[in-house]
Amino acid sequence: MKEIYVFGITHFSQILAYYEEEQFGIKVSGYTLNKEYIKGNEQLLYPLVPFEDLIWHKENISILIGIGYNNMNNIRKKVYRQVKNAGFEICSFIHPSSVIADNVSLGEGSIVMANTIIEPFVKIGDCNIFWSNAVITHNNNIGNFNFFGAGCTIAGECEIGDCCFFGTNATVRNNIQISDKTLVGAGTYINCNTLKGEVYSAAGTILRDKDSSFYDTI
Repeated sequence: MKEIYVFGITHFSQILAYYEEEQFGIKVSGYTLNKEYIKGNEQLLYPLVPFEDLIWHKENISILIGIGYNNMNNIRKKVYRQVKNAGFEICSFIHPSSVIADNVSLGEGSIVMANTIIEPFVKIGDCNIFWSNAVITHNNNIGNFNFFGAGCTIAGECEIGDCCFFGTNATVRNNIQISDKTLVGAGTYINCNTLKGEVYSAAGTILRDKDSSFYDTI
């Protein structure tokens, strides 16, 4: 069995490491980051090893990408490509309380948190995050590097692009097309197709003076 390193040291990274080892008994060898971001005073439960040092042993290591949704998921996308291009195996995390239909196509680097439901005939790309109690109903096609917040619901036969964000308890009606980098705020109901980079408020209305590219820089 390969050693597991979690890429990142955020709260999200630490939650993943906690679940892996403390709750499910899967040994975590440590965290990893690019050397330039290591300060040397980090207080962590597991060792922090420069990513560059792991490359020499990559055939024995699997990387769990513990990077969240910051910058409209672009940081996670960048890390995924870095790890992939370096030749590492990228593992997924599936919480055992989640319910995923047998015929779901789930891409590598997926993170599926507690009590998530993914119904039959769903196709999911790489490196998506589904937070607790998310519901992805039947026949949805989901791209790459998306974040689905706690309790959000995607109704059937939707098409979702890349690098989208769905806040807590957001809802998308059936047969909707969500374009790349769409930001759907917490509690928002979407009942129309979106354009790339659009931002929707909790009232379900488009914010005409906002573009999700703004969130690429914060």
